[in-house]
Amino acid sequence: MLEFKNVSVTLPHGEKSTPISMMLSGGEMACLCGPAGAGKTELLRAVMGLAPVASGYITVDGELVTPGSAEYFRRIIAFVPQHLPDSRMKVSELCGAVFDLRVNHGVKFKKDTLMKEWHLLGIDEAAYGLQVSELEQQTLQLVLLSFLPLLKRPVILIDNMLQTQETYQLLHRLVAEGAELLYTCEENLIPCDKLIKF
Repeated sequence: MLEFKNVSVTLPHGEKSTPISMMLSGGEMACLCGPAGAGKTELLRAVMGLAPVASGYITVDGELVTPGSAEYFRRIIAFVPQHLPDSRMKVSELCGAVFDLRVNHGVKFKKDTLMKEWHLLGIDEAAYGLQVSELEQQTLQLVLLSFLPLLKRPVILIDNMLQTQETYQLLHRLVAEGAELLYTCEENLIPCDKLIKF
């Protein structure tokens, strides 16, 4: 269970974000909705211990997220970022890099299983040989989302989710399997269990 209790983060100009309180359990989907710059990305980073909490606290399964505990929690969290730090790599290299991350050791990468997910999401298999920079933003996010069923993490965080029928079907399937899912967007267009507006 992911819990935010009066949590705010520091925004670029030094002010604090609007404090939020929310509990998210397995099988639930929640959305943090608001304009760019409201602190949505920083809140997701705070869950992973990558950004400080300005006030309040975050717990995962009742345990406080701190800089010391965050590394453990990242093993049970799957994070889909809004932007990749390096778009010069090939999609095939991106796939390898995700599964080579220390937090993903123990999860075996199977290209055929990934291709089944791509088929469900409508991703052309030819994308595997392309440069990341050659993909449209929507296709790139679908590629990143396709890793989620393989990783099988109980907590899923998605920054600036593109809301399409394909993404909704995938996320609905993951939530039906017991995942707790938190995504951010500027305007929510899909059904979710909890909606927090900034």
